Amino acid sequence: MAEQECTNEVRLLRQGTLRRGWEDTEKCLAHSLFWVAEVFVGGTVGVIYGGMAALLFVLALFVAVFIVATVTAPARQRDELRRAFNVAVPTYDAAAWLTIEKEFRDIANTSVAVAWASRAGGPKEWNVWGDGQRRFAPLAERAGNMLLRTPLKSDFVAADLLAETNPLWRWLCLLATDGTTLEITGNGFERDNQGNKIFHESGGLKSPQERSANMCAAIAAKIA
Repeated sequence: MAEQECTNEVRLLRQGTLRRGWEDTEKCLAHSLFWVAEVFVGGTVGVIYGGMAALLFVLALFVAVFIVATVTAPARQRDELRRAFNVAVPTYDAAAWLTIEKEFRDIANTSVAVAWASRAGGPKEWNVWGDGQRRFAPLAERAGNMLLRTPLKSDFVAADLLAETNPLWRWLCLLATDGTTLEITGNGFERDNQGNKIFHESGGLKSPQERSANMCAAIAAKIA
């Protein structure tokens, strides 16, 4: 239901400004208070200045409503999308993390290999394979997305880690921060066109399913 609401808001955001302004104007015209104001003020103008002035007032008020609705349409669309996003993407509590912990433990006996490589001290690039890859990778990606909507302090999950755009890599990077999970199995260097050495190293993660389950339990304990 929440995802449907978010989809509807995205559709509204993609509307043209004029179309959204017209739709909001129609809503205003359907409101009884608008017509009460029209009759009262328009009638007063008509009594004082005549029928033509009253007609011009009615038309001017209609145009003014349309202009205001059109000018403010983008701001309203953004606010609606923001509210819909907050509904569609929940904040995860300890129970949610304990649930995914169990899912990681359920695949503990599957064969999963996680490898990484880094060049010139840059960020790690990750790869997952093995018989259990089809079950592990979606879970790890889900956990990586959950990190963004979980109230954790920066001393547990660093801001630069949360800034990782790939949710799978975000989760694997978190696993690598415990100091015991990360393995370095190779290193060396290559030379660029100018003859400069570019160092690189590679390795893997020990027991990614078990480490993932333990990390989920640790997160649940932090926010319980």
